[in-house]
Amino acid sequence: MVVFAILAIIVLVIAKPFSKKQPKFTTAEVKRQDISQTVSASGTMEAVNKVTLQFLNPGKLSFVNVKVGDSVRANQTIAGLDSRDLIEKRKIALLDYNSIRWDFEQTKENYKDTILNDTIKRTLEKSQFDLDRSVANVNLPQISLENATLTTPIAGIVTQADTTTPGENVPATNHFTIIDPNKMKFVANIDEGDIGIIKTGQAVTLTLDAYSDKTFSGQVDKISFSSVLTNGGGTAFPVEILYSTNPDLMFKDGMNGDIEVVIKEAKNTLVVPSSAITTQGDKKFVQVLSHGENSTVEVKTGVESDTSTEITQGLSEGQTVIVK
Repeated sequence: MVVFAILAIIVLVIAKPFSKKQPKFTTAEVKRQDISQTVSASGTMEAVNKVTLQFLNPGKLSFVNVKVGDSVRANQTIAGLDSRDLIEKRKIALLDYNSIRWDFEQTKENYKDTILNDTIKRTLEKSQFDLDRSVANVNLPQISLENATLTTPIAGIVTQADTTTPGENVPATNHFTIIDPNKMKFVANIDEGDIGIIKTGQAVTLTLDAYSDKTFSGQVDKISFSSVLTNGGGTAFPVEILYSTNPDLMFKDGMNGDIEVVIKEAKNTLVVPSSAITTQGDKKFVQVLSHGENSTVEVKTGVESDTSTEITQGLSEGQTVIVK
């Protein structure tokens, strides 16, 4: 019995090295489908026409004609400061101007028939200087009066109004914001490593966080010449996608979303998973599985997406390739 047990152990030990593991891999079928190479980026929806209005100087608020959410027309008056002191200053300046102008005309009349010497010339020049100064003194309060009233240069919607109560003293930093909602643009920051393949006119698919079940088509309209820093400290270039219409005002200023810019695309072409392709030098190969045997086949590739690659030469539809 002891001899038999020893022989059994020897047989098991000798037999173990001869056990073979079957190779494990996954496969994929060569199929026809559409494929595109894209560049993705995040960004924000912005109004093309947007103005911020604020007083140049602090003062007491006289009137406010709008509130947040109101629609305004171009050249509509928004708000104004108490300008009674400016009106009085202008009256005084006008009185001074009339007096100085009378003196100017009288001086010219006095020397009308006189031969002009240097002393007379200087007298006439000084009179002209006084008149010019009086004109400037009239213009200054007039400019201040104009700056004491805010007028919107565009039609749109009031989205911000820091000052709303007449009679309060307001700083010059308070402002009104008016946005034209009819023409919008989506601005996305493209990574520096991808900006070289972005061109104006390329097709874009936009997805907004507010409408996650919808996609919006567009195209690259502008590419910024200057870079910006990303939140992670990287370098990116702003790209604009223009939307000249805004049906039902779906696009709102500040909406966040993502875009995919189509760099290349191919329709109804042969496609395999990119992980099925290996590269040796400047050549590319796949492993084709047929009747339990695999063979190496050289292929030519075209458009590449994140997960798939177009095969332009070397494979036929329906073949099986080894992926892993």
